[in-house]
Amino acid sequence: MGYSGQYLNLLYDKAGLGYEVDYTGGFDATEDFFIGINAAYTDNEGDGFYGAALYPQYTLNNAFAIGLRGEYFATQSDLVSDDPSVLVVTLTGSYSVEDLIIKPELRLDNGSEDIFIDTDLMPTKSLASFVIAAIYKF
Repeated sequence: MGYSGQYLNLLYDKAGLGYEVDYTGGFDATEDFFIGINAAYTDNEGDGFYGAALYPQYTLNNAFAIGLRGEYFATQSDLVSDDPSVLVVTLTGSYSVEDLIIKPELRLDNGSEDIFIDTDLMPTKSLASFVIAAIYKF
């Protein structure tokens, strides 16, 4: 049984090196409100990662939508006792004009340990970023 827009991906290395399971999908809660879901787990002989994201998106009109994505992911390893993790929150706008889509995005990352580098090139647990994407459909 399958549902449109829902994807379950499985990867298995028959040589015994590992496997990955990934789900990507979502549903329309209302005509204007979409809830997206993504979850993944991988194991490669004791090393791997897992994570999940939930991203609601609200369409205000034909030209503008806004979304908020919350995600958590972590690595896992038999070699270390404290596996690092990251919690991320991203606010994204989507403005469409004919064949052009402009997407401003504000992202805040917070790690369980110093995994980022600040403007002084010093290790830090958090990172904030702002980007703008432009997508043109030919």
